[in-house]
Amino acid sequence: MHPEQLKITQKMILEYKGNRDAQIFEDILVRIDDSILGMVYTLIRKYYFNQPNIQDLYQCAISGLYKAIDAVSEKDDYNYLLRKIYTYVRKEVFQQYGEKVRFKNIDPDKFDDKSSYFPLDENIVQEERIHFLSSLITNKIITKEDLDLLVLRFIDGLSIQKIIDVSDGRWGKQWITVNSKIKKIVAKIKVQDTEGVFIC
Repeated sequence: MHPEQLKITQKMILEYKGNRDAQIFEDILVRIDDSILGMVYTLIRKYYFNQPNIQDLYQCAISGLYKAIDAVSEKDDYNYLLRKIYTYVRKEVFQQYGEKVRFKNIDPDKFDDKSSYFPLDENIVQEERIHFLSSLITNKIITKEDLDLLVLRFIDGLSIQKIIDVSDGRWGKQWITVNSKIKKIVAKIKVQDTEGVFIC
């Protein structure tokens, strides 16, 4: 993020601390949503999580963002704003999911069931996911439109604002509308996913 954008974001955070205006918080999220999602992906790449779910980790990261906002002060150097937010996001995720093992410290010989640490061939996993999602579409639990939205968010890694921009409002023109739609789709999938095939 450009330093000037960081400076503006920090000012918005300080303003939000003063009045807790929901619209200001939404505006903050629009600016740093992509960074928050990137923080979640960074944690997943560095640490082992049992059946990591991007949506759950993202919501946990948002809780960390709230705490980071409370810790931001006018004396802080705005150039380190994202670093400060990441510290609180990581702390919140670890508190929610417990102490995590770094991938480089995992010794496969110490575990009887290595599959939980080292997943099956990704092609097989991908085929299972495709079959599972196709069945949900066939049974009209989700639509092809729903699936397209999830792909943009969790596979292509686009921020919600970017999705709105590139889709010309296909799923809505407000950040809160699209975010709510994603949550509802994921909730529908979780109800059906009794075997943990789909991990978004």
